[in-house]
Amino acid sequence: MSKPPFYPVILAGGSGTRFWPRSRRKLAKQVLALDGKQTMIQKTMERLQPLCSEKDFWVITNEFVSPEIQRQLPQLPERQIVSEPEPRNTAPAIGLAAFLLERLAPDAIIGITASSSGRMRSGTGPDSRTPTSAACGSDKVMTRCGPPAS
Repeated sequence: MSKPPFYPVILAGGSGTRFWPRSRRKLAKQVLALDGKQTMIQKTMERLQPLCSEKDFWVITNEFVSPEIQRQLPQLPERQIVSEPEPRNTAPAIGLAAFLLERLAPDAIIGITASSSGRMRSGTGPDSRTPTSAACGSDKVMTRCGPPAS
């Protein structure tokens, strides 16, 4: 039996109010380089890259942040940076990702992460997620939470 495909989905919505005055509607926290080097969404993608090919990443965002995410992640196909038709928070964004990916690969494993999870401290990266994705089957839902960044 072949291993089901794995698709990381980065949730990158938001209204740009969390880090006001630095963040704005078109520059929400996930597209800010708070450390002066990489943005949160770039760090999140970098942290997950050992798990799969760049072509397998998807981003669920909103119409305001989408152009900036496309600029920051030029390696992603434009069709894989999806703007929600209406911002409705986390659960509907996950539902949209599941709907799209089920049509693409019905047996896929979908890994959902927040764009701001790039802030996680070392030791909580890909190696700690590999057993979770390996344990999943197409008929299971598994969640895993790590310790928050300090």
